[in-house]
Amino acid sequence: MRQVIASQFVLVINSERHEGLAVDEALALIEKADGEALELYRIHRVAENGRLELVGISVEALKKRDCMVFMRQQRDAAEADYQALSSYAEDTPPPCKIEMQLAHAPTLQPQHLVLLIFPTACQTAVGSWLAAADFEPGDTADGSPAVLEAVESAIKQIMLTKYLQPQN
Repeated sequence: MRQVIASQFVLVINSERHEGLAVDEALALIEKADGEALELYRIHRVAENGRLELVGISVEALKKRDCMVFMRQQRDAAEADYQALSSYAEDTPPPCKIEMQLAHAPTLQPQHLVLLIFPTACQTAVGSWLAAADFEPGDTADGSPAVLEAVESAIKQIMLTKYLQPQN
């Protein structure tokens, strides 16, 4: 239970508290709140006694996108990275919803990419999730909102897209 809700969210709307929300769930409740007083927190840690350690975040931060991009010289190596990340996500669900793309960007070097796109508010949790994996995808790797913008403008072909889902 402790690992399941860490990196999820707590949303307080007019003193009504919603705990353990995924990004999509928090955004849906925020949209319904429409101007009501709200407070948004990311669950950073859960103590042994169940006490939540929270970090306040802005609604705008929840809506911004970030990425990790793994680049390969060879297409088959990028495809293997895509499959390995897909299998890893099935065995060890990610901390938040992640859009994963296998893409080709001929103006970049290396030009074969596996792109993970997720909310900026989940960046630390996604990094920890990837660090726990027993493989190292990509000849090179990078990530940030600026990298996402540059890579998306360079992509000429998206060959596969998959949404990696957190554990419910």
